[in-house]
This record gives sequence, structure tokens and C-alpha cells, in this order.
Amino acid sequence: MPHRIAAAGEAPLFSPDDKRAYHTVSTYTDHDLITSLESVDLSGQDKRTHVLTRDADTSELRISPDLHWLAFRDRQQYYVVPYRETGTALQLDTSGREAPVARLTQIGGYALTWSADSTTVYWVLGPSLYEAAVEVGLRGKLTPRETEVGLAVKPDVPSGSLAFTNARIITMAGEQVIERGTVIVRGNRIAAIGPSDQVRVPGDAKVFDVDGKTIMPGLVDMHGHIDNCYYTSSGLMPQKQPSRYADLAYGVTTNYDPYTSELPTYSMSEMTMAGAMVGPRGVDSGFVAYGRTAKPDSVYVPIDSYADAQAFMARKRALGGTIVKSYRQPMRSQRQQLIQAGREAGIMVDVEGESHFYNNLTMILDGNTNLQHNMPVPNYYDDVVQLLAHGNVAHTPTLVVLFGETMGENYLYQTTRSWEDPKARKFVQVVTSGYSSIPTPYGAPPHVRNMTTINVADELWEIGFRSAARSMKKLDDAGVIVNAGSHGQVAGLAMHWEMWLLSQGGMSNLHVLRTGTINGARTLALHDQIGSLEVGKLADLLVLDRNPLEDIHYTNTVRYTMVNGRLYDSQTMNEIGNHDRPRTKFFWELQQYHGFDWNGAWAQQ
Repeated sequence: MPHRIAAAGEAPLFSPDDKRAYHTVSTYTDHDLITSLESVDLSGQDKRTHVLTRDADTSELRISPDLHWLAFRDRQQYYVVPYRETGTALQLDTSGREAPVARLTQIGGYALTWSADSTTVYWVLGPSLYEAAVEVGLRGKLTPRETEVGLAVKPDVPSGSLAFTNARIITMAGEQVIERGTVIVRGNRIAAIGPSDQVRVPGDAKVFDVDGKTIMPGLVDMHGHIDNCYYTSSGLMPQKQPSRYADLAYGVTTNYDPYTSELPTYSMSEMTMAGAMVGPRGVDSGFVAYGRTAKPDSVYVPIDSYADAQAFMARKRALGGTIVKSYRQPMRSQRQQLIQAGREAGIMVDVEGESHFYNNLTMILDGNTNLQHNMPVPNYYDDVVQLLAHGNVAHTPTLVVLFGETMGENYLYQTTRSWEDPKARKFVQVVTSGYSSIPTPYGAPPHVRNMTTINVADELWEIGFRSAARSMKKLDDAGVIVNAGSHGQVAGLAMHWEMWLLSQGGMSNLHVLRTGTINGARTLALHDQIGSLEVGKLADLLVLDRNPLEDIHYTNTVRYTMVNGRLYDSQTMNEIGNHDRPRTKFFWELQQYHGFDWNGAWAQQ
């Protein structure tokens, strides 16, 4: 009979005599995350602690099957040491004081594991599998053997052609608006666009007459924490995620996440490209270059030398990363080394000022590509405006989650009835107000708010988000790229909120639409592929029931969403067009699944 012998841990392993079970446990001690190697007998008794790490910078302890070797991660790199039972816990570090240490990696890796005979340790990095014989490693310079896996998957390109006729088209190519136009999509590219009387509709195209509606590019969310693997470090996420469906339902076709997990996030972006997942195209930083301790080792990135910065960028390149986030690096010299290493590697370096005004200024001076979150001051005066303009630094203020002032998110909860939005009720499942509530299903973001507790006098918003919005208007007038970012507060819907908040600073509706489309594409250096409707670009577009140039709130009238040439009914997220593919149910929509009624269970929450 199976029985429990220990609380949750990682990397379980039986001893060679099958009398004990080893596993690792991570617990916080004096605000630091300490990983230990423990064992119990098969009844769960006689608990022993064999190894302790010095701090959160050491983790992923992996004991060999014969219990003679210990491999581990320290400050992003893998090491191996011989191990013998002494009756006291080994204090593990890389100094060599307790036991001789061999370094396995130069730029890092993932998924550390042992061979069954305990002679070889394995890890992966990007497309390659590495292996090293531990005896050789302790005798001299270690040269791991690399084997490239060679897995290649074709990107998803739908077949057939679609034509959208008689629409108002906000192209975002300059200020061009076609009052009565046609867009032709073939595969996943825009094949033709122009006035309806000048564009020939191919005979094989499925035609959507969208007379009276407005077509615009898909939204580019420049700060969207939407994935359920946010901040997680291991394991794969569900293939079907409600937050990603919500993003598409609200018209977000590209999402940039500046702080998320590592392998799960990159894998989901690739699965989406391959057509194995439904969601916006993903541009992700993976784990940030976190500059302070007391975080899990996989996040902390010490920059003690320029070689450390180069190793970090090499690891990101191996994973297919194109952008990283510099976060909480304590010294300006460390941030500068990351920027230089990023330029050498061809990787964009994004940065967040952490609500420190003077840090923000030096980050602009040092040449980071984009500044996330607003500076924690109500007004940007001309010196700051000119610094950003001449420094060619884009700015993503996230008024919805504001630094230093009253947040715009609260204003939207106070002035809108978001809990009644049908898409939120269907895909986001987030809202609790003083008047109604919707249960949050497991796996969906638990953004729950009590709407009756956040009422604020309108005058306070003037010195809150509106003051920051007016500063964004100054930047936009000066030619600074200003981006809309939702912070993932309510997947999909918050992107519209951010644009509405920006509009209250005096920015024109067309320029607000730029913040949510072409500006983000330019910041990511993807403006030749997305962000505007032009021949040859990827077919990411929205069909809106109303014209947002008349009222910016009409951005939230998305009827159809097209991403990468695939067309979805935004109300149901059924794929339509040339491919009839109804959306399957989320698990909480199922009835009596193996005797469990998901709907009934959530109704009782």
C-alpha cells in the first residue's frame, strides 16, 4: 500500500540498499532560502539532514545514486563534490574547504541529473545535452561532451486566404486611415491592403463584409504578466491557459513579459509559434538579471565581473532569448556591464527603476532600451523629457500599476463595472465586487477586488494617474516612444484600461493607439513584422464594432481577433475563417469529470 513518508520535496531517490529515501527541501531561515538534503526511512521516521546550503545562491542539490557524489547549482553554475556520510551535515559551498570541488559549467544549465551508475552527470542548455565524467572533473580541467538534440518543428502557417471588405482601416502606418478599405490575408501574411475599389479580392478567399466596423493592428502589450508560470521555476504549464485566451479575446496579439519563469515560458512561446497552443505571440525575458540575494538561485545573477555579464547573455542566447530585464542590480557599473554584454550578444536590455527616481535617471543615461514603470514623481519636467528624448529610451509607464501615486487600476474598478464584462466572466473569471462575484478557477489569475472599498474623490486622481498621464503626453510630444503595458492586472482587459488612462493625460486617440501597437513593435525591434497593417507583415489584426478614433473606450469592442493569420470569434474564442475549430472547454466548464463536478465545486468557493 502506498503511504506518505515525508512532506513535499524535490529529487527523491532511494538509497542503494532501498532502506532510506533521500530528497531536497527548501525553507526560509532568517529571510534566506536554504536548501537541504534530507532522508527518512521507509516508514517516514529517523529523519536525517545530510547537506545544508549557505544561502539562497546555492540550490538544486542532486545526490548520486551510490551516495558518493553531490552535484549542485551555485550562482547559476553547476559544480560537483565527492560526498561521504560523517554523521553531521555538510555545509556546502564552492570554496573547497569541506571537499574538493569541480566546476561543470561556464554559462550555466538546467535539469541536472545523474547516470544510473553514478559516473556521469548530465544537464541541458537550449538545444544541447551535456555530460561530464565526475572522476575526470576532479583530476583536471573538465571538458563536458555536448550533443545537439536537433529537434526542429515547422512554424504554424494557416492555409487559405481571407478578405475583410468595406471597413474603416486604421493602419498605424503613419497617420493613414482608409475610410472604406479591404485587407487580404494569405496564410499568415498581409497580401494586400487599400481602398476597396482598388483591391481585388482573390476568387479563393473567404470574404468577411465588415461594413461599418473598424480594423486595426493587434495590440502589443509591453508589460503583461499573463502566464500561469509567472515566477515559477520548474515544470510545464497547462497547454490550455485561460489568461492567454483572454488576451486574444481582448485583442492582445503580442505579449511582452518582462519577468517570468525560464524554461516553461520559452517553451510556451515556441509551442504557440508551432500551433500547439492558443495565445498571443510571446516575447519574454525569462528570469531577470536579479542583482540581490535572498532570492532563489535561479533568479539571482551576481555581476562581479564583465565575464559574469557575458555568461548570462550567452545562457539567454542558448535558450533563444532576445531580451532580458536588468532588475535590482545594486551598482551602476553592474548595470552598464549588462548593457554592454547585451549589445555584444544582440540582446535587448530592459530595465525597471524600482520606484527610485535617481536610479531611473542613471538607467536612461547608461543606454537601457526601455524603462519599465513610471518614475515615482507626479510631473516630468523638461530636463527629464529631453533626457529621454535624446537618450532614445522608450518608456512603458504602466499607469494601471503606478509608482509613487494613486494607481489607475483602482480608478477603473471605481468607474467601470468590469465584473459585468462578458469576456471577463468567460475567460478571466476574476471579479468580486460589492454587487456580484465570480469564482476564480484554479489556474486562472486570482485578481479579486472588493469594489466598495476603493472609492476615491475625483480630485485625488488628478494628482494620481492623471499627473503621470500628462507627463506621458509631454514625452509623446517630444518624440519619445511611450508604450502601453497592462501589468497583467486583468488579462486582456487591462491593456484597454492602460490606453484609456493614457488618454486622460491629453494624448490624442491616434497616439494612444500607437502606444498599444506600433510603439511596442518598435521598442522590440519587430516593427518590420508587427504593429501596423502593411503588405508583407504578419497578419495580426482586430475587427472592432466601433471606431476608437471617435472614443478611445471603443478599443474594447473587439469582434474578431486575428493572430498569425488565424481568425477567432472574440466572444467565444472559436477559430473561424478558413478553419472551423470550436474552442474546447476549460476544466471548470466540464461536468462530472471522473465523478467530480467542477462547476458545482467552484460555485461553492
